[in-house]
Amino acid sequence: MASENASLAVHLLEDALDRRSTRKNKTQREGAECCAAGLLPEDFGIFDTPPETLAEEKAALEKEIEELVGMAKGKVFFDSIRAKVLHCHCVWVN
Repeated sequence: MASENASLAVHLLEDALDRRSTRKNKTQREGAECCAAGLLPEDFGIFDTPPETLAEEKAALEKEIEELVGMAKGKVFFDSIRAKVLHCHCVWVN
């Protein structure tokens, strides 16, 4: 399990480095100086998204999952993950 986690971390970091490189190249092409030498949240795909947009995206995703045909086991898996996330969120917030 540890090696799988390490592999995932390496993959996420490599993707973030690729995004940072793309961001820096775009900034330089536009003639502006790149102000952030390090990694930014958006390099990892993390953005400040308004709650309304998140709710819309969540509803669309849940609808897409519900409409999957022949995915009973997958839906059970998603339900178990959802329950864990909701439980963790409640424990963390309270």
